[in-house]
Amino acid sequence: MQFSLSEDGLRADVDVDYRSSKSPKALFNGHLTAANSDVRAGDNPKAHAGRWPGLITWWQSVFGKLAENLPKQVDLINVDRPVGPPTPLPPDRPSGASPDKIEDAVQEFLTDWLVRKQYDQALEFMSTHACACLTTSDNNTKSPLDASAARKQLRALMAYATQRLGPKADLTSAIAAFAPRNPQQVVLDQSFKREFTVGPLPENMARQYLCSQTNAPSSGAEYYGVLFTFRADGGGTLGLLWVREDGKWKIASYQPFNQ
Repeated sequence: MQFSLSEDGLRADVDVDYRSSKSPKALFNGHLTAANSDVRAGDNPKAHAGRWPGLITWWQSVFGKLAENLPKQVDLINVDRPVGPPTPLPPDRPSGASPDKIEDAVQEFLTDWLVRKQYDQALEFMSTHACACLTTSDNNTKSPLDASAARKQLRALMAYATQRLGPKADLTSAIAAFAPRNPQQVVLDQSFKREFTVGPLPENMARQYLCSQTNAPSSGAEYYGVLFTFRADGGGTLGLLWVREDGKWKIASYQPFNQ
């Protein structure tokens, strides 16, 4: 439970985490959406009553018997967006391929993951210096992961995501691009702009996503950020930080983003 108070002391709110923040479930249970703190959404009324039985009476007087009267709420707007014809996928590149363009490397990684389910081949795009900051236990605390742990967690996330999404013949029906919150952020006009957003990041901005500075790339590295949302009820947004290492595009870090 999080309490927030405005500087003038006249306004406040209480945010309650009804859904687990543990990876990879948090990317599909609505934790990253507004429904995470909405007592009216999904099974949240039951969770609320189970935690604070003394408060359920006044909730019911305001909203009625929520669990019984409210229809199932869809947490994610992206689920309802028209999908349209799928963006054609290029031929599968061989293992170890290194596309010169960042958008081609991202597409190959995501297709190997979400369409072909070739997890090991997809993970070839991960840097040997990669890191991540994820909640991997039930204590709701993010932990910095070294390259080995970050790779293991990403593979687990891959398997969990494809299980939740089901078989996909294209990226269009699996993910949707998530627009950066900063309207000044430059994004590339590329073939898969409906499926993922990709844009350059200055080094000072990119390094805030490197939870471990021990093995961070040397100063002057070229960074790009990638954002996409899973097309599933409760699906969350995942961010990937890419860096060019020895002329090859690699994933330097990844983390979930609140919507």
